[in-house]
Amino acid sequence: MSEQTIDFKSKSLPQELIGIPEEDSNVVSNLLESYKEKYRACIEPILAKPESVDARVRTLETRLHEVNRKRAEHYGRKYNPSEILYVDRIQAVLQSDSINQSLQENGLGSFGRFDANAATHFEIGNFIVVFVNNFEDRDIDAYDTAKKLRHEMSHAGSVRKMRGYQVDDVRTSLERYRVGAQLSSMKKGVTLGLVVDEGHHAIEDLIFDGQHPEYRQVDPFLKEIPTSDEIIPNGRQKYNALREKLVADGVVKATEMMMCYWKSEKIDMSGTAGLYSDYSGLMEQIYAGDPDFFLAGSELVYADKMLAFAKKVEQTYGKGYFNKLMSLQDRDDTKPLSEEIGKNAQTRA
Repeated sequence: MSEQTIDFKSKSLPQELIGIPEEDSNVVSNLLESYKEKYRACIEPILAKPESVDARVRTLETRLHEVNRKRAEHYGRKYNPSEILYVDRIQAVLQSDSINQSLQENGLGSFGRFDANAATHFEIGNFIVVFVNNFEDRDIDAYDTAKKLRHEMSHAGSVRKMRGYQVDDVRTSLERYRVGAQLSSMKKGVTLGLVVDEGHHAIEDLIFDGQHPEYRQVDPFLKEIPTSDEIIPNGRQKYNALREKLVADGVVKATEMMMCYWKSEKIDMSGTAGLYSDYSGLMEQIYAGDPDFFLAGSELVYADKMLAFAKKVEQTYGKGYFNKLMSLQDRDDTKPLSEEIGKNAQTRA
């Protein structure tokens, strides 16, 4: 999940987007495109030069668009590809004050010097900002960028984004943000919440790193995405070795992930952010190594098919746990439910 510092609730939403009726699709489409172009203009000075984006990352981007398109067609949807804007982390640090001022003057929020995540999907405008030059080592940087790109592009290809932000449904989506709801989809009062959505994509991050091959085998679309080791040999190992060293040196906490790290005569920077383990841990517990359970979760996230997933949850953990799980909206809510589910599973075993 991206730790997005842009607040799309009522205080920051472009006022021209509020109140547009659903039938004015051309007007809405033009406004969303305008939003993206305004944002692009503000960050133009820090957009990465083409040679700064590793060719292996570009190849992955192309593959992910193909997979998203195939998945959408499989479920009877149209894929609206997100534009990828690659930002040079070093330039973002050096020019953070002027860039933030430009964003704020245009009502587009801001991003911090180090706290902006390595990638963020902007639903309004349907574009993804990906930071490159996060690490001095080329393989580590390519691995980190590829992993974050894959995560955000999986969001962009899911029903959460595709259904919620198609032009003909934009008013409903904006309305949800205006009232402060972090909703992905709603049917009969049952909410697909942030934790389930992020948790599933976080498990896909683990699959990208070569874990859970049993899940990868049952999802025909995941099988088309190469693992990180196949794309950037040694990248993951070098990243983990650097992280272990920085944890030992006290630069990075064990509960944090590295966002950027440079140590040279010209540049000295480091940054961290929270791990996804609260999300992935709960969903790993829910799926419990069952490929069919994972596939049901995948169809929930990518196709809005709730029935199979709901039956699995209720049969495995008891009546009412589907609603409890789906109503989670924050990572802080995961621990109590995780403990409750663990006790319930033991009782039912």
